[in-house]
Amino acid sequence: MRWTTTAHDGCLNKNCSMRMPTILLCLVISLASAQADWLELHEADCEGTSDVPYCEYVPRIMPVVVDALEEGDRMLERLAPRLLVTGGELDTAFDIAQESLGRGPDTWTWRATWAHPILSDPVFPLVGGIPDSALWEGLETWEQIVLARALSASGHKKLSRELFQRLGQAVQESPRISTRWPERVVFANWASASFEQDAIAFLPELSPVSAAWARFGIAEGLAYRGDIEGVTAQIALLPGDMPIVGKVILAEAFRRSGDSATARQLLDEVRIELPELSSGLRNNTIIERLAAGFAILGDLEAVTEILGEFDSVGFHRDTAWYRVAPLLACHGLTQALEAVGQSGSAENDKAHLPWLVADVLVAAAASGHADEAYAFASTADSRERATWLLAVLIGLGQEQLVTGDPAPCPTLSTLPN
Repeated sequence: MRWTTTAHDGCLNKNCSMRMPTILLCLVISLASAQADWLELHEADCEGTSDVPYCEYVPRIMPVVVDALEEGDRMLERLAPRLLVTGGELDTAFDIAQESLGRGPDTWTWRATWAHPILSDPVFPLVGGIPDSALWEGLETWEQIVLARALSASGHKKLSRELFQRLGQAVQESPRISTRWPERVVFANWASASFEQDAIAFLPELSPVSAAWARFGIAEGLAYRGDIEGVTAQIALLPGDMPIVGKVILAEAFRRSGDSATARQLLDEVRIELPELSSGLRNNTIIERLAAGFAILGDLEAVTEILGEFDSVGFHRDTAWYRVAPLLACHGLTQALEAVGQSGSAENDKAHLPWLVADVLVAAAASGHADEAYAFASTADSRERATWLLAVLIGLGQEQLVTGDPAPCPTLSTLPN
């Protein structure tokens, strides 16, 4: 199905007197040029709340972003969908993604790396009612997952459950991928949306190996909710030695519940036991997941022991550094930037460095390090400055809208790509 509107027209037709994130989204995507009008709206919406970092930084960042958009900065288009998802504007997010990147023939692998940060971001309710995209045909896998999560968060449980069922069928029909990304990401999101019983009931439809990794994903989704009992039950049902590596997920459940000490103890147990496991469970997926567990606790020393020093190990461990870097950014920007800047020895990874830094800045700004993130982004070269400032704004938007989580780093997901 063809899109019914362009992102530009869609934003121009919106009422931009809505809440602050919606104002920002309208202006970014419609390439608004009237900076004075925007600042007038900003002052009205942020009146009396100048102590909120989001309100403090919006007037500093938006003029730079608008100027870059008017000059045709295509880098911003790649980050815009993430901003839109944060604001609950899914129709425009999907529209911009299509405009910027087109459509891929294999929705499981072609867009996985690009879309992963969106799938790891917290879930926010939709703006308005059910989006038009709920009726669109041909949504990519990542778009379906984002839509299902947002529908659930907005109270549209029936539609969300139906969409997750279709995603489960897509996993069943998908080609085998060594990282087991389809099973892990779909079933983790399915369970985190409080539909774990539906996800568990679907497991017999999968092959035994796929079902095991899907259950691994279910446990991960329960961990995001801090459901220690639920995670314990699911990892106990994993076959063979998988319950041992399942402790990395149980650690996240404890961390989400505010018990970082127990989380660290469980991760240490896995680190000790991992060398004794079969080679199939000492793969890069499990090693990176263990490193992510320590990273989100801020333990750079443990991460280094697991992954090896920068540029001193094989390609997969090397590139894992930039995937755990955003988790380190929750505890401080400097060590995270060092990790992402020195990892990825292949030339194609160096070319992606601006996006990797953007992921770090989002995480830092969402975790109370907005001042440090803004200072870094605002002094960047002109080519990256607007993109990185927009990343800071995304993080601030996430921080503003996520409340009530007892754990540090509430906006961050440990599920690696």
